[in-house]
Amino acid sequence: MNKQNRETIAKLQSKLEEIKGELEDLQSQESDKFENLSEGLQASEKGEALQEAADLLEEAANATENAVDSIQEALDALDNIQ
Repeated sequence: MNKQNRETIAKLQSKLEEIKGELEDLQSQESDKFENLSEGLQASEKGEALQEAADLLEEAANATENAVDSIQEALDALDNIQ
């Protein structure tokens, strides 16, 4: 892999790390909203939607972290053959 491609991959990896942080922040906000609801509202449609959104945002953050890790593993593998 040439230097330009490595730089591009490093930039993409950095962007993904930023996105992961933003997803984690949003997930935390949605979880806080859910936790601040009364028990009755937590069991309501609105509460369930907030919980589902928080869960899905957490999944997205985890998937983004996996992508960052995979990119790093690919770069490490390429470093080992050069």
